[in-house]
Amino acid sequence: MSDLPFKKLTVIGLGLIGGSFAMAARECFPDWQVQGIDPDADALDFAKTQGVIHTAAQELPAQWEDNQLIVL
Repeated sequence: MSDLPFKKLTVIGLGLIGGSFAMAARECFPDWQVQGIDPDADALDFAKTQGVIHTAAQELPAQWEDNQLIVL
């Protein structure tokens, strides 16, 4: 699976499902860049300090050019 055509993942919603998905992606594909989007700043801070995501945002980006795979 290392030949996947993408290496940037955006997870919208870091609750139980989104957070678990992001964590599994980081474990299976450590070279991926994972961005988390969630309106809850505490959820973002926790995910970032635990190494689940690389970058965090509370709002959807104005443009999606850098996103290669988006999980809702």
